[in-house]
Amino acid sequence: MDYTEKYQEIVQKAFSIALATSVDNKANIRCVSSCFNPAKPGIIYFSTNRNMPKVTEFSKNNEVAFTTVPAAADGHIHVRSQKATIHKSDFTIEELKDMFIKQIPGFERTLEMAGKFLDVYEIHVKEAIVVLGPMQTGTVTF
Repeated sequence: MDYTEKYQEIVQKAFSIALATSVDNKANIRCVSSCFNPAKPGIIYFSTNRNMPKVTEFSKNNEVAFTTVPAAADGHIHVRSQKATIHKSDFTIEELKDMFIKQIPGFERTLEMAGKFLDVYEIHVKEAIVVLGPMQTGTVTF
């Protein structure tokens, strides 16, 4: 089983991830729409309003955990990681908008409504667990 290939398939298909942060021993989790570029397999992109509280959390502690949100048709197939960091991207939303629009249903509307407030963030994945079933898990590293 090629878990790196499965990782890429799952992350590219999942347009939403549950992203967990922790500041001052207080955990916080939220779902964010995400994008993936197969040419950069260790990076997951998402956009957020630069004025949201999570942006402050990222600056206080850039270590994050996440899991992809499985589609109902996929059962429990997902990717998760506790070994990732988050960084503001050098890319702008304008530079990556085609990728976001292609991978996230309805993202055009988000751009119309809030595009001027959005910054792009990158989750740099060091290690992830690919879960294909109860006895089918594998680890990938980047």
